[in-house]
Amino acid sequence: MRFLKSSIMAAALLPFTWFNNAHAVLVDTELSLVIDISSSIDAGEFVLQRDGYANAFRDASVQAAISALTNGIAVAAFPFALTGAQATPWFHLQNAADAEAFATAIDAIPDEDVVGTNIASGVDVALASMLSNDFEGTKLVIDVSTDGVQNVFRPGLPCPISDPPTALEVEACLAAFDAAIHGARDDAAAAGAFINALAIFDPASAAEYLAELEALLGGLPPGFPTTLEEYLMENLITGPDAFVLSTQFDDSFTDFVVSKILAEIEPEEPPTPTPTPEPSTLLILLTAMAGLLLRNPKKLSA
Repeated sequence: MRFLKSSIMAAALLPFTWFNNAHAVLVDTELSLVIDISSSIDAGEFVLQRDGYANAFRDASVQAAISALTNGIAVAAFPFALTGAQATPWFHLQNAADAEAFATAIDAIPDEDVVGTNIASGVDVALASMLSNDFEGTKLVIDVSTDGVQNVFRPGLPCPISDPPTALEVEACLAAFDAAIHGARDDAAAAGAFINALAIFDPASAAEYLAELEALLGGLPPGFPTTLEEYLMENLITGPDAFVLSTQFDDSFTDFVVSKILAEIEPEEPPTPTPTPEPSTLLILLTAMAGLLLRNPKKLSA
């Protein structure tokens, strides 16, 4: 993995890259937490998600796993909505005190009511930071949590459509969104990074919009994913033993994050995706349509 990370740099930067890698801090895993904070996640859900990640690093089993590693882990948080951003510096975690310090940094991540779900940008920003930080990991892991699918172009631009959109416009936008997330995934894979995902769903939010979507599309594209978990499995995750877990915003959220982080930093088998009921295919399409339908931007553009 060290060779893969080093070789991703351009030949023109080779002398600097050699110097940087020669002085990099060795870690067992570099872990990027790519966290959805788009407007479909309300204030209460944002707190549950942020606290879930912070409390996961306060969990005794996570702290014990970190302490047992030879070189610890390097970790940073990358929230995303319309675009991705780095919210914390890179932390080198080797013990419980280090983990607590990172948890405190997560506590300080602010909520932002921003329209757009740009998973691709979150992955892009995380990958660029991984390839230019001061650490050299045996394993590079990008950990994505989201309640929706890619619904903007990769640079963070909305898809231009009519109001209301036509079925052909919707199909073109969906193809562009797929190209965005596939591009980010493929770039991560080329750099030797793994991507895992946590699918966060709310089936109750779908019913209000299903009739409108059915009328607009006149049916679903062939092979369209039937769940958010399936969408992330087909379009985002990459790497040996990459996995998707599914959960909801409830009191068990921290437990899912703990399970996910342990699977990513411990040299063990990944967890089995949880067979939890998810919203219908139309809910997934609803999320993909976010930003296209303009009648309720809070709900449909998150």
